[in-house]
Amino acid sequence: MLKNRSALTRLSILVLLTGLSMATTMSSASRNGDDEETDHYDVGDNRGNGMNIQLGPRPYFLVNDMRSGALKSKLKHCGNGPFYKTDFSIAHRGAALQFPEHTKESYVAAARMGAGIVE
Repeated sequence: MLKNRSALTRLSILVLLTGLSMATTMSSASRNGDDEETDHYDVGDNRGNGMNIQLGPRPYFLVNDMRSGALKSKLKHCGNGPFYKTDFSIAHRGAALQFPEHTKESYVAAARMGAGIVE
């Protein structure tokens, strides 16, 4: 009887924690305008909604390493945005390995990512 009660208690706690986790996630998404009802990008989309979109340093690093030409000029022209949220994303885990420590590229990347202090 005690084993059944213990298992029931554990199951109840698991269900409660799962429910709280889901409620928190849904609440956060709703506050950020990420719910399905407003998550579309047609004419009159969310491009001017003031969201803080960050690309990170990698695109700038790659463009700066390109040979001079029309494509590099066009891409550099886009460097100041505007950037907006879409459903498409390319990501790579391993940001710590993007740039060698104590190089110009790592300091520029830190500044672009909003570091308050660069050592």
